[in-house]
Amino acid sequence: MEDKREYMAFELGNIRRSSVTMMFGPGAVVDFRADGGPVSAVVAGLEDWEESFREGGRGNQQIIHEIRLENKLGVKKFKQPPVSFESFNTNSTTFLKAYRFPDWLQCPKCQRIAKSKNWADEDFKSYLYCPDCSGASKKDLVFVVPVRFVLACKKGHLDDFPWDKFLIHDEKCNQNNGFLLLKSEKAGISGLVLSCPECGASRSLEGLFSRKMISDNEIECTGRRPWLNMYDEHKCSEKPRVVQRGASNLYYPIVKSAISIPPYTNPFKDLLGKYWSNIKNKVTSEQRMEYIRLIWDDDDFIEIRDEIGLSLNEFHKKFEETLQSINNALEPDNKEQSIKEEEYQQFISPMVKLCESNSEFEIRKVEVPVNLKRFFSSIIRVTRLREVRVLCGFTRITPPAEDENTFVSLSKSKKSWLPAIEVKGEGVFIEFDKTELMKWESNNDLKNRAQMADNTWQSEWNEQHSFSEVPFNITSRFLLIHSFSHALMRRLSLECGYSSASLRERLYISEGKNGMSGVLIYTSTTDSDGSLGGLQRQAEANRIEPSIIAAIQDMEWCSSDPLCIHGMVSVRESHSPASCHSCLFAPETSCEHYNRFLDRATLVGLPDSNIKGFFNDFLEEK
Repeated sequence: MEDKREYMAFELGNIRRSSVTMMFGPGAVVDFRADGGPVSAVVAGLEDWEESFREGGRGNQQIIHEIRLENKLGVKKFKQPPVSFESFNTNSTTFLKAYRFPDWLQCPKCQRIAKSKNWADEDFKSYLYCPDCSGASKKDLVFVVPVRFVLACKKGHLDDFPWDKFLIHDEKCNQNNGFLLLKSEKAGISGLVLSCPECGASRSLEGLFSRKMISDNEIECTGRRPWLNMYDEHKCSEKPRVVQRGASNLYYPIVKSAISIPPYTNPFKDLLGKYWSNIKNKVTSEQRMEYIRLIWDDDDFIEIRDEIGLSLNEFHKKFEETLQSINNALEPDNKEQSIKEEEYQQFISPMVKLCESNSEFEIRKVEVPVNLKRFFSSIIRVTRLREVRVLCGFTRITPPAEDENTFVSLSKSKKSWLPAIEVKGEGVFIEFDKTELMKWESNNDLKNRAQMADNTWQSEWNEQHSFSEVPFNITSRFLLIHSFSHALMRRLSLECGYSSASLRERLYISEGKNGMSGVLIYTSTTDSDGSLGGLQRQAEANRIEPSIIAAIQDMEWCSSDPLCIHGMVSVRESHSPASCHSCLFAPETSCEHYNRFLDRATLVGLPDSNIKGFFNDFLEEK
């Protein structure tokens, strides 16, 4: 192990698995307290996870399988993060590892900043303290805290801000002690002054976040990847940015997800756990039968086979039938559909999916209320679902697109697994009527409005990804369904008892008469119970109609109008013609697109124009 000042392995507090696969994955900067003192660190990469995370135990509960995601991402399995307090073994010592970051720390009392090696420690604890300001007892220790500013670039590199080079010292200054002063003399960033206690040189931090400051001071990206404890071999061509250590744009996780649907989810397959893959990997049916005979009387397998309750031959037959069903679904001819297209077909199928014992997918079709039949072709109560969320990588500075394929790696080399969690829950699925939808979206003024958002989106994408096509286009249909999703989420959070951050959207959108035009609003948890039924009950006919009506009426007026409806409060980077925090914004964990691509006018229309909202006639009748 390297010097503890540079490499540290701590338990990162009580972080939930769901948080690790979202905002606190490898490469993310995390603040926590260790041994009573403040520590800032960057979560280590997957190589370090493997050292403290051993597979094992009957059933291998750490391992998750979702065959469609495995095929899409090119891995063999998924693993749940090694969070200690959720360990499957009460004697386990699994925990997340981390590197200290940033390495520059500041004493809150004397205002000095210096690298970690210049501060004192105590009995190899994770925290560091200022020896000059601290008293004799542990209660009198003055802990040093991480500095506020770091460097990051769009390629994911992360490093300390070069404080020692940023300050221009006197020629005779020896700078031997390594300490600088960072004091706040007045409000704002311009009021922060960096100075040298040796020679007296000083410099204001005014303009610290500007690109001009980076170029004038010839600050270049070092190619450092602290979560992997390495630097890139080749020089990075990106210009670094100065960002605050806790800024939201310092870490955007790339999360791929899939809802388990038949035939990929099967009670028989799920019950087998790790044995499913072991048996499936045998080439022929005869070899699979031979392997089943081999494990039939194993201690670990006996409990599973007794629960299934089949004889040896019956078990083999059931396995072959289940395997054939899944293989048929995975045939090349059937793989033209994306993961979402397959899910969409399950939701709109005329067949009601009743639940088998221990099944992961159950839906109930609801009769569309008379007043809503013009706008919606189907409403579904999703009474049970299972979703697998996989952390593939991350981006910095700019948020990723839904189908982002260019991202920063979580490991030094490609692994046969990725971190993931499985969540269970319930939801409401609503499909728009395509005939009414196509009639509405034929409006030329509406098309031009959507085209303006699409132009800025394509320009941003081409600037960042010059070698790949834009993953999707912004159309009137896209803006409508996404905006409707946010409006309904806000209303449902008031009516079903869930907080707004507990609800999530899953958009099913593609163009044309046969395209997708639906949205799933759902809630889910890692708890085996999933949820309590409050959300899916809102899809009942006598409940969903007033909820949708209220959601649309809520959008008729915004406290930021008329600025909001005319797009004067929407930032260009959001590619949203009309939206703000007062009307359509949702928690970023709830939205697939980080509150981008929203337009309230698609719901209720634009005053003094030819642009009609999809629900305009309905609102006039009310």
